[in-house]
Amino acid sequence: MDDATFNKVKEENKKQVQDVLARQATIIKNNESLIVPFTRETLKEAASLHDNEPDRERFVRESLMGFWLSLGLGE
Repeated sequence: MDDATFNKVKEENKKQVQDVLARQATIIKNNESLIVPFTRETLKEAASLHDNEPDRERFVRESLMGFWLSLGLGE
């Protein structure tokens, strides 16, 4: 791949990443009223359900990942 093609692909990839980040920021802003209470309740539930710290961390991580995915923000 020559330098011109490489630079073109690099710029296209950079723009795509910026577009995704902008969409994610919009989703977060539009759903902020859902995100904060969900996060707070998830952390409270994690604290009450699990005595074992690794279990708590896994519960929070899995709960939040499911929520982010439902908003279209996960992988």
